[in-house]
Amino acid sequence: MGVLARLGVAALALAAAGAGQYPPDPAARGSIAGTVVDQQTRRPLRRVLVILQPAEPQQPALSSTTDDYGNFEFRNLPAGRYSLAARRAGYLPAWSAETPHTRLPAIFPLLPGENLRGLLIAMRSAGVLAGTVRFVDGEPAVGVRVELYREYFYRGRHGFERAATASTDDRGAWRVYGLAPGNYYVAAAYTPPEAGANVREQLQLDENGLPVPEESFVTTYYPSTPRLLEAVPLRLQPGSELANIDIFLAKVRTVRVRGELASGLSGRPLGAAELRLRQRGPAGEAMMDVPAPARIFPGGRFEIRGLAPGSYLLAVEAAEAGERLTGRVPLTVAGQSIDNVVLLLRPLPRLAGRLRLEEDPQADLSAARVVLEPHTDTAGASSAAVGPGGLFEIAFVPGETYDVLVTDAPEGAYLKSARIGGFDVLATGFNFEGGALPPLELVLARRGATISGEVADGATRVALGATVALIPEPARGRMHHYQTTTTNEHGLFAFRGVAPGRYTLMSWWDEPPCEIYAVESLESCRRFGSSIEVREGEERFLGLRLSGPGP
Repeated sequence: MGVLARLGVAALALAAAGAGQYPPDPAARGSIAGTVVDQQTRRPLRRVLVILQPAEPQQPALSSTTDDYGNFEFRNLPAGRYSLAARRAGYLPAWSAETPHTRLPAIFPLLPGENLRGLLIAMRSAGVLAGTVRFVDGEPAVGVRVELYREYFYRGRHGFERAATASTDDRGAWRVYGLAPGNYYVAAAYTPPEAGANVREQLQLDENGLPVPEESFVTTYYPSTPRLLEAVPLRLQPGSELANIDIFLAKVRTVRVRGELASGLSGRPLGAAELRLRQRGPAGEAMMDVPAPARIFPGGRFEIRGLAPGSYLLAVEAAEAGERLTGRVPLTVAGQSIDNVVLLLRPLPRLAGRLRLEEDPQADLSAARVVLEPHTDTAGASSAAVGPGGLFEIAFVPGETYDVLVTDAPEGAYLKSARIGGFDVLATGFNFEGGALPPLELVLARRGATISGEVADGATRVALGATVALIPEPARGRMHHYQTTTTNEHGLFAFRGVAPGRYTLMSWWDEPPCEIYAVESLESCRRFGSSIEVREGEERFLGLRLSGPGP
């Protein structure tokens, strides 16, 4: 089916169920009605909360609960643009609806007097992870915090995010529901009980009066290991339940880390700060937060208890006089406690620079923003507005490697170079420890290529509101060339300002069939997409098939 025919199908999909006057009365009211079903069984779902959200902020949102047959209806609606959302316990939230001919985009129009009937919202069953936490003697561990982590990739950043938490009950049992499919790491974050205020701990001494080395239960990862590098991920399929995730808490020799936090701005001790103890994760070089009891005392003193031997990174952030302060220190924990850590938190340094357009150095670029995307999640992304003359200043964390990007550039422009002291850091990334820092010179080129096309969902349906990704080949050193967009109400998409080179184009509905930002494993993405190579200023149009679900 060609472009015009598919446009006709999309238009018919949004036509009113009953023909009214033409042209329609702009004040005529319409309606939206449909059914909510289980995505796999297609069984109607009762008690689903369906929310209709107008795109215009001055209009209130409406809600409707499905009846025994899964039906919902919204009546007396003014013309406008709307979005639908469905929520029900045991299912993942749904944000899209289908008609017999196509799938509606996330935000869709309702014409004056239009009665949009027969919509279908398919909801995916959520997954469940459950198990127990016990001591080595089999006794249940009560009140232990269980944390679930998921690995993620984004614009070259590789890290782990906390997806959910739970606590064990009096039987040591825990259960987390409402989980999306994917790989999960499970940590039982054991915390020794607190003796209470004004209670001094009695140290254990040996026969010679020397302190006995501490042994205690520590954070333990599935399957029952205190070493984060030995953690094993659990693969959760859509709607599945893994119910025997049992962890036995590890008891090892532990130490304490004590130290002092001070401001590099005023020199005063810092009594309030955010401490993050991090350790290299089980996949690649990414780091994960280590749950550990940490306290900050008045006067800037801090203490971290119950640490197992290993290598850590202590990252601390604070604020003083409206200035963000940060500091990092590596910790190597062996068999002895560490009592003399002094961490001076300094204001973030700023990198000055200038953005210009190659073809017109005097062009107004005040709408653009410069972005530094870190390679790890130890530091957040940083951005800065571009001022008069293309000048900007942007904060960064010393020692972190950043990719340089420019957003909201003039239409058709792409970032051609990023030079510091004569060296182009566009492919390698920007990293600076200290000392004199030359300005960052960014150059945009206007003659970027344009890649546009249509996405088909099967032989007769266009894909409205589908995600489309433009993945550079090779991806390493070209994070600034990634682009994503969504198809419009006609199933069409367009990427402008595309840098010359080769790319993979792919599209999907809810979740990508592969990790599009995992540069080491992009080979799996190529089989779901189409390869294309463009030259500067070239315009290309192509048809794209919607990718199937991932393995």
